[in-house]
Amino acid sequence: MRLHTASTTAIVALLAFGDVWSQVRGNPTEWPTAYGDAQHTSWIRNDAHISVESMGQPGFELQWKSTLESPVRQGISLGPGVVTSGVNLFTPLSTIAAPSNQIFAVDNDTGNLFWTRHFDGTLPAGTAACPGGISGSVTRMTNLTISPAPARGGGGRGRGSYSSAVGEPGAGVPIPSRGGGPGRGAAPAAPPAAAGSTAPAAPAPAPPPPLPPSPFPTNARAQGSGGGLFRPSGVVHAVSADGMFRTLGLVSGKDVQQPARFIPAGARFSDLIAVNEMVYTATSQGCGGAANGVWAINTSDDKKVLSWKTNGGSPIGSVAFAPSGTAIVAVGPGTVTGGGHANAIVALDPQTLTAKDWFTQPGVEFIAPPVLFHESGKDIVAVTTRDGRILLLDAASLGGANHATPLLASPSLTDGAAIFAAQAPAMWQERVTPPATDDGTRWLLVPVSGRLPASAGATANGAVSSGAILAVRIGYQGGTFSVQPAWMSQNVAAPLTPIVVNGVVFAASASANAPAALYALNGRTGATLWQSGETITSPLSGRSLWVGSGHVFVGTRDGTVYAFGFAMERH
Repeated sequence: MRLHTASTTAIVALLAFGDVWSQVRGNPTEWPTAYGDAQHTSWIRNDAHISVESMGQPGFELQWKSTLESPVRQGISLGPGVVTSGVNLFTPLSTIAAPSNQIFAVDNDTGNLFWTRHFDGTLPAGTAACPGGISGSVTRMTNLTISPAPARGGGGRGRGSYSSAVGEPGAGVPIPSRGGGPGRGAAPAAPPAAAGSTAPAAPAPAPPPPLPPSPFPTNARAQGSGGGLFRPSGVVHAVSADGMFRTLGLVSGKDVQQPARFIPAGARFSDLIAVNEMVYTATSQGCGGAANGVWAINTSDDKKVLSWKTNGGSPIGSVAFAPSGTAIVAVGPGTVTGGGHANAIVALDPQTLTAKDWFTQPGVEFIAPPVLFHESGKDIVAVTTRDGRILLLDAASLGGANHATPLLASPSLTDGAAIFAAQAPAMWQERVTPPATDDGTRWLLVPVSGRLPASAGATANGAVSSGAILAVRIGYQGGTFSVQPAWMSQNVAAPLTPIVVNGVVFAASASANAPAALYALNGRTGATLWQSGETITSPLSGRSLWVGSGHVFVGTRDGTVYAFGFAMERH
């Protein structure tokens, strides 16, 4: 392991100034797990620098690039990163898992390597189906809270507040509070009135702008609370190639808890997600002898492991969560045995991993992980199918009494000329008035492979030959949902799941044999606001795209991380 600092002792001393330093450095938005939040929205709703308005002005450009020593395995050298914005740490970091059995921590402001952790063991050559090494991203704890979204027009180039907790699309990404105390920005409690007194309690002093309180646990123990290196936002959870579960200190990359057996060595596992002191992943393709299914480990001292087998198809991507805590997983095609599942959406109890409910229908094949949102008291699951349809399901009753009735099933939006890509859709909601009312346009952003026909009904932003982002409006009126194709981006070859920052949609091309490109689109119209041109010189590394600290990050096959953003004060 290599540290990019003079000594761990010096770092610990500097942590005393971490909260102050983080307020003047960078932009405090976080990305604690793949797809940004527990509901897979891939949306940062508050950013102090990036907005449709600011992207219409010059200045958004490459800020730095840094090449990491990460050998390519099956075409991938870097996975998607997760971001710690600087809360309780003095340096905003991206923590990036690499299939070469390594994890890197990179300074978001400068690109400097903070530390590297290389896990022991010789890796087999691997195959496309079973690549070996680390196949899923790391995670930090992710809350499930729902909070109101701001009125339209937020964001810009000035300083902004921290984004709030997650839940429905628009709820953003949480900033965990410190263990043993109120979260950052919480108002001090007023002293109680004396017994028998009729006088009102003394008012509390005016607080700084508060964060919405969370009704869920802050997972202080799971994140290593206790001060110093062990503050709640001071760890990241990972799985090494040998299947061991690890909790690493963000300051050093060292194990701060004893590693524990989690999944079989050599398993192909999805991006991790941590919710309420549990870390979840899904295994697929039978790699390493691991059954197709979902796994969970308790981050407390007992490290109890749970698992659920599909007895059928492989899980598709990572596990999503309804705000209620229910785990939702998409399952692909396969031969079903013993009451198993294939081509299904399955709801699991998060504490036991027992199947609570499911949806399946003849002729329906799912190709991407789901995204969830909240509408009129219901948690809704949105999923895409191989033949270009969108299905909406009630998370509390996925397919009704017969497990086969969706709330809505759209016709094919591709007419056979293109297919929905095997990438999760993203979602954001445009709101025009506070507080948390469902009065704004909800957008589902679907990556499409191939040439999308004009008959799709979407407004074009240029000719599409090899891929695009299709924006679909999801309407709700009188208890009934509707979907309406709205716009189609310019050509984006082999598009990844897009990321939304405020109302700006960032799309990346992931062609296997061409340098990657990054595009910024107007989320309301699809018009191109900015593109990276020839700045990126290598193909994209798998799904290595993430945001945080006012930057958009792209990882490429040659091990280089590119950071795009507006120029900020740097130290």
